[in-house]
Amino acid sequence: MYSEKSGVLHISKGSRKAALAVGAHPDDIEIGCAGTLMILKDKGYEIFGIIATHGDIGGDKTLRHSEALNSWNVMGFNEKNLIFLDYSDGFVKDDAEAVEKIKTLIKKITPEIVFTMSSGDVHQDHRYICNAVKSACGYKVPRILEFPLNNIDDSNFFVDIKTKRQEKIKAIECHKSQIEKGSVSLESIDLVSKIKAFKCSREYVEGFKVVRYLFS
Repeated sequence: MYSEKSGVLHISKGSRKAALAVGAHPDDIEIGCAGTLMILKDKGYEIFGIIATHGDIGGDKTLRHSEALNSWNVMGFNEKNLIFLDYSDGFVKDDAEAVEKIKTLIKKITPEIVFTMSSGDVHQDHRYICNAVKSACGYKVPRILEFPLNNIDDSNFFVDIKTKRQEKIKAIECHKSQIEKGSVSLESIDLVSKIKAFKCSREYVEGFKVVRYLFS
């Protein structure tokens, strides 16, 4: 695990494909793209995650940090690849400093695909982390996808995650503090996946908005 305070991120050497997911809060990645990340892992990708805050407005900082690590392990990812930027909840920025932090990590990770939050989300932390990520990616990352959470769904790219449905639910269940306070609803997440699936004649999907997708 990487923290901005430690400043150390160990990247495995040799030929490998990497995927990076970036969220503002400890449960965002699981809700938005957990199934897709697990499918990519099965296809040989090394999975990395960046979480901008510890979600301290939504609950105890230490507990939410622990829940994020538990969830990461449930999904089968290396917890050393989970990165916290240590912003205060509600105060994520998309300024030059934030962009540079993320750009530095992207240079180390060299992801082939980046998932981030939606630029149209009503939550300012979600919008700002999206803006910072897209600026940090520049033209170097061949595939960038946004995952909508709290905004009108404008997904135009879908991933069938039927085989990962139960694993996704288990990962989200690790965020027990948020489920108990009503901030996260498993029923709503399940319903949204089914509604998105209707758009592409599937049973259960995750939907994304394409920022850039290079086929090669």
